[in-house]
Parts: sequence; C-alpha cells; structure tokens
Amino acid sequence: MKKISTLLIALLLIVLIPTLVSAEDQFYTIGKLFWGEVRSSSDQPEGNYEISQQGILFAYDLVMEITENWEMGFGVGFEGSFYGSFSDDIELSTFPIYVLGSFYPFSTEEIFYLTARLGLGIARYADHRDKYYYSDDRRLFGIYYALGAGCRFLTYPRIKLEALISANHYSVSYSGNNYSESLNYDAKIFYPKLGVTLGIGY
Repeated sequence: MKKISTLLIALLLIVLIPTLVSAEDQFYTIGKLFWGEVRSSSDQPEGNYEISQQGILFAYDLVMEITENWEMGFGVGFEGSFYGSFSDDIELSTFPIYVLGSFYPFSTEEIFYLTARLGLGIARYADHRDKYYYSDDRRLFGIYYALGAGCRFLTYPRIKLEALISANHYSVSYSGNNYSESLNYDAKIFYPKLGVTLGIGY
C-alpha cells in the first residue's frame, strides 16, 4: 500500500503543475451520499464488520481541455458522514486528492459526459467499539477511485450534475488489550459509496 500511495502522489504532482498553469474552469461541488458502507475484513472476529451510512460530499476541481473530446484536471474533496460519525463507535471521514478525466462522446461543447477519478484517499478513522479495553484513532492513507456520468449546462456560471460511484481502500493494524488478553490484528477496509453532486464552475 505504501508503494502504491507513493506512485499516486507522483501522479498527482505530474498532473497538478500543468493544471495550475492551464486550468480553464474551476468547479465548486456539493453532493449527497445516498449509499455508503464501510466493510472491514480480518482474520480475527473483532476486525470483521459492516456499517452502512449516508453522508455528504464536497469537492473543488481545476479542469482544462486536452482535446475536442477530453478534459483533464486535479481535485480535492471530502466524502463521509455529515456529522463525522458512522455510529457511536466508528468514525470515518475521507479526504480524496485526485486526478480526473472526463470524456465527451462528440465534443466538449456537448452536454453529456463520462468521468473518472484516481488518487490518494486520506482518512480520519476512529474505532471505539470497546471504550474500556481499546481505542484506535488515526490517519489512514490509501487508494481512492471513482466512476460516473453527468451533464453540463453551458451557461455562466457553468453547472454540472453528476452521479458518482467512488471507493476507498485502506489497511489498518490494531493493537490494544481486552482484560488480560492482548488484542492485535490487521484489517482491510473497503468503503464504497454512491452519490449525486451539483457543481458550479467559473
């Protein structure tokens, strides 16, 4: 996971510099997560759970036209629960940093497009399922990606509506105590989400 994160950071920097120089539009986006589920898998029973949660999305994107049919850009965002908690015991908020690409089937002057994102997902993860025996609160670094479709209205300011499926992957190591027994295990966290967003561009 560390090697992949390093490669993603390098990719982000490669795309960021030309985007800052040549960006034609910047979009401010807000949206609603209609479905999301945190899935943790481990070889230990304590590390296996699934938690469903709706939430909210924010994003800021810089976009430039590459060809007649393609746009490319750089973005940062937030995806997670509006209140920052999936339950009384689990908290997960993600902050993706990503490159994005949008494909317009006919030309960038058309309304409908397909879009994709790939980048680094930074998360605040807190596990307080047993407040008396162990507690885990940390920053996680993992993979973030998304696929979606949308429509853009050629007005000023520009307006975008998108349906987006996104996901985060993380690795977590737990260490603590339960009575006199030590509690140590590794877990993989998968966080898929489905949302709809509204963007305003200038």
